[in-house]
Amino acid sequence: MGFRRLVPVIPPNAEISETSSLFNRIGTSQDARGKVPGVRGQDGKWHSFDWTKHEADETDLRRWAAMGQE
Repeated sequence: MGFRRLVPVIPPNAEISETSSLFNRIGTSQDARGKVPGVRGQDGKWHSFDWTKHEADETDLRRWAAMGQE
C-alpha cells in the first residue's frame, strides 16, 4: 500500500533483554511495553532499535510477521 513509516511494537507482556534500557523500567510507571517500537532478538527477548529514520520494506514486514508482529 506504499506505507514506509511502519515499526513493530513490543508486546505488552514481552520478555525484555537485560541489555536493553527498557529492562530497568519493567514493572514501573515507565514500562512502555505495548507502546514502544522494538524487535525480538536472536535470544527471543525484545529490545528497541533505531526506528526514527527507518523506512520499512517488504523484508522488514516478513521478518516482523515472523516475530508475531503484524
